[in-house]
Amino acid sequence: MSIRSRNSLISGVTWLLIITVLVLMFFQGDSVDEWGYNGVRRLVSAIAILLGIVVNTVMLSKNKKEPLDERSRAIQYRTSTYSLQFCVTYAFVLCMVLFLIYEKSESVPVSWLWFIAYTTFTLTFMLGSFLYFFLDRKGITYED
Repeated sequence: MSIRSRNSLISGVTWLLIITVLVLMFFQGDSVDEWGYNGVRRLVSAIAILLGIVVNTVMLSKNKKEPLDERSRAIQYRTSTYSLQFCVTYAFVLCMVLFLIYEKSESVPVSWLWFIAYTTFTLTFMLGSFLYFFLDRKGITYED
């Protein structure tokens, strides 16, 4: 397993754990509306994101030990493209679902903005990491 592939797997697992914690914390309560009043949960979620950024930065710095060839660049391009498309679609669909749910009340609880921001951020890094790992293992050809 290459250094980039191993680091992508470690980073992906880290972001998967972080998004799991964030989603569990968000839905752990009587109501989504209460989320904004719990400073401890917001602090823990901010620390989790910071931890993910630190792990990602460390993994990226280790990747410099391995030369970046044409194949690696092609994998990075596809990884970026696929994760961007997925995350934009995710944010759009989630916003439309919330619009439909709260259309009659004409206001969406502000805690949903937190949820959209944090999950989109973590999904982007998680998908990018896992996609790089899987595309590197699967291999790509010039015909793809």
